[in-house]
Amino acid sequence: METRSRKNSAVHCCEALAVTWRVPLVPTTRYKFARDSSMEGFLSSNRPSTDALNAVNTWKTGASGRSYAVEVDKDDLLVLDLTWGDTDNLAGADLDGACRRCGVGRSHVPR
Repeated sequence: METRSRKNSAVHCCEALAVTWRVPLVPTTRYKFARDSSMEGFLSSNRPSTDALNAVNTWKTGASGRSYAVEVDKDDLLVLDLTWGDTDNLAGADLDGACRRCGVGRSHVPR
């Protein structure tokens, strides 16, 4: 009976941990970046993928919890998986601004 009681205590303890320990949601989205038709894009002497990486690196340093993984890297095209914190309410606006300043556009890529 004592062994069973300890086992039930251990199970109860693990269940309590599972309820109180929550994994934060981390949004991840895949985007395709390419040169846009803006003046910044027209005047840039960099490859479009270089300007896109510059924009994403600027975005990444804007808040903690932001990161990216490269899926496709070609001269005129860059596909990245972007990740940011679930409380990062400026991630989209910051990325839009960085892309605009670097002369690139982005579009969502379904997985």
